[in-house]
Amino acid sequence: MNYEYASTDELVKEITGRTVSGLPRLREIARNPDILSDVSGIGAVSAKRIQAALELGRRYVGEPDTDRISISGPEDVARVYGPRLRDLDHERFYVILLNNAGQIIGEHLVSQGIVNASLVHPREVFREAIRMSASSVILLHNHPSGVREASREDHLITKQLAQAGKLIDIPVHDHIIITGSSYVSFAENGWLD
Repeated sequence: MNYEYASTDELVKEITGRTVSGLPRLREIARNPDILSDVSGIGAVSAKRIQAALELGRRYVGEPDTDRISISGPEDVARVYGPRLRDLDHERFYVILLNNAGQIIGEHLVSQGIVNASLVHPREVFREAIRMSASSVILLHNHPSGVREASREDHLITKQLAQAGKLIDIPVHDHIIITGSSYVSFAENGWLD
């Protein structure tokens, strides 16, 4: 079978070995995998295989052509992390660790769930940066609601973390919020100073 020209139903049959009917849009499945239980012909094993295939697709989209990803602006961060974060139903807050050349040397999940000042503490953000000898960091989180605005809390957290970064000489280059297929950049909006 030439997968490029196959229908979604044909691809699902290749993955699961079953003919299905009433398959929701892939984006809907990515956002809420539980809806697969309502699809005729999909059992628990097939649902897990479809979820694994979707995760492979997300990783493929964000995977660079080289081992080290260079970050020259917020669009690079959105290209790499957007596919991983845009369909989640909860917030995740990451710190992306950069070397002197602006290449990603690591990432650290700081918190999951609701982002607030008590869950995002400078100690948690900069612990991995210090351990990995990062030269700078980029803060990153998603808005599952798709709201393309930084909240008051987002501004407060960013200010606190930027000040902490200055004290330990690991500057915060940006704070990027993934909102669906778009993003908000604190650096682009001049909000880091």
